[in-house]
Formats: sequence, structure tokens, C-alpha cells
Amino acid sequence: MESDVINVLNDLLKSEEMSVSVYDRYIQSVDDRIVKDEFLRIKQNHNTHASELADRVNALGGKPQHNTGFAGFIANARLAINEVKNKNPIDTLKKAYDGEDRGVITAETVLNVDMDEESKKLVNKVLSDGHAHLSKMAHLMSHHEVK
Repeated sequence: MESDVINVLNDLLKSEEMSVSVYDRYIQSVDDRIVKDEFLRIKQNHNTHASELADRVNALGGKPQHNTGFAGFIANARLAINEVKNKNPIDTLKKAYDGEDRGVITAETVLNVDMDEESKKLVNKVLSDGHAHLSKMAHLMSHHEVK
């Protein structure tokens, strides 16, 4: 069980680190101060999750895998190709929302693994924060669409 938990926590760690990298790109591509500030908060939240996941993997006797791998490379390449300075913030919000939603779905699949209570609590925290990010971005999108 423990090696399965370490593997899924490392997968989630890679996902969180990929999110940090992707939000760096979003922050650079948007000029809207409100959206930029929210992306900064979300990025910091993902960074905190990555640190907590790495700590948990260590506590379980595993080695944290701090490499986003090929998926991270592809995600960053795709963003770089599509990135345009001063882009409409609603477009960037929609992309961020879709990526965050994929991350939440990934985290939800992790809950199917039999794991200890502390690891499960951490995964639930990542999920809860992910849902909060989605809610905040949906609010920002509706606010910008009204303008």
C-alpha cells in the first residue's frame, strides 16, 4: 500500500509543480491586475501543495519526484505557442479554468487509492483548494463578461 501511496502522491506533486509553472506563464500573459493577483494567489497555493506533498512523500520513506516530465514540457510549449501579451483576460481565465478543472479531476482519481488518513487529508485539501480556485475563476469570468 505504502509504495502505491508514494507513487500517487508523487504524481500529484508533479501535477502541482506543473500548475506552478503554468500559472507563471498566465501571470506574464495578462495585464488585468485583478486576474493577475488571483493567478498569483493560486500559484502560491499550488506551490504550498507541492511542498506539503513532497514532505508527505519523505515522511512515508519515499523520494519526492520534482520533475514535471514530458507532460509539463508539452503544457509549457503549448502555452508558449498560444501566448499573446495583452490578451483578453477572459481568454486566459478560460484556459486557466480548464487546466485547473483537469487538475481537480486528476486529484479526484487519487482518492481511489487505499491510503493512510494523513495522506488522504492532504489530497482532500488539494481538492478543496482546487474547487475554490475554480469557483473564484468562474466569478472573475462572469465579472469580466459583464464589463
